[in-house]
Amino acid sequence: MSLASVSRQLLQEGIIINRTHENVLRFLPPYVIQKKHVDQVVKSLDAALHKNAESTLKKKKTAPPPRKEAHAHA
Repeated sequence: MSLASVSRQLLQEGIIINRTHENVLRFLPPYVIQKKHVDQVVKSLDAALHKNAESTLKKKKTAPPPRKEAHAHA
């Protein structure tokens, strides 16, 4: 799963989120926040994660199987 694509998708929706490591998302909410804003972030994050997971699964299903190495006998 690419959290970089998740953070880009959220940014397109006006949600600022920071990716600090390969698998860490950091939220930087304002000090004054309403429940409706938290609900919006949760809904958008859920959608972005599902979309990214589906994309990852499709890539895995269409990827060719790994090649087996042939052992040379002398």
